[in-house]
Amino acid sequence: RDGRELHAWLGDAPDAGLGPGRSAGDVNRDGRPDLAVGSYTSFDGVLRSHTLVQRWNGSAWSIVPSPDPDPNQNLLSDVDGTSDRDVWAIGNQGSDGYGGTLAGLVLHWDGVSWKNVDVPGAGSDTMFSVPNLQDVIALAANDVWIVGAAFHRGLFRFVPYSLHWNGTTWQRAFLGTAPNDGRGFTGVAALSAGRVYAVGSVTARWNGTTWVQEATVPGLLNDATAIGPSTVWGVGYRFTDALRTLAMRSTNA
Repeated sequence: RDGRELHAWLGDAPDAGLGPGRSAGDVNRDGRPDLAVGSYTSFDGVLRSHTLVQRWNGSAWSIVPSPDPDPNQNLLSDVDGTSDRDVWAIGNQGSDGYGGTLAGLVLHWDGVSWKNVDVPGAGSDTMFSVPNLQDVIALAANDVWIVGAAFHRGLFRFVPYSLHWNGTTWQRAFLGTAPNDGRGFTGVAALSAGRVYAVGSVTARWNGTTWVQEATVPGLLNDATAIGPSTVWGVGYRFTDALRTLAMRSTNA
């Protein structure tokens, strides 16, 4: 099966069944296509990883061509969109030689083809290095959030990290008060355009200018979703004598 792994899907189509390593799922909203994203491997003397996008047409899955910005490693991990002409897929690319990646990967579907998007902040610069992108949520064509982690050169540690598209420019932010545990934001959810929440080893709320830490998590929340007008759920695992499932809920968001 050439190492194919689907890591997230968008829509309500059934599991594409491409082998081990699958996880995830996003809740469908009307007007969005049924898509699944992940990666597959090839070998031509060098083991390479390629982006993988599949689309459900109501009866079968088919592969949609998608770009590989890096010559050796391209990994998609999440997908979200507002319509069949506005979909974002994110992940990471490159290899640090130790099993990690070097930069974020952002693709955009315009209704015709997938294109690589050169996002400021997805790669290393003078302030941040080795960004790792984990989750994306598209609220509108001019309101897209991507979260993950990045190494802050000034603080000399990894911090929770976000990129926000406002329709014109990408803006980045980080949470400097998070524990120095090497983790970042692993999930993002929104009750509305002005009520955005991110989770990881902490829960945080965007106040319109910066991230504000709300709670420390007794473990790690891997993903989050917003339900109704005021409830945000985060799920993951907690640290005890063994790894246990963990769910946290806010009802006063």
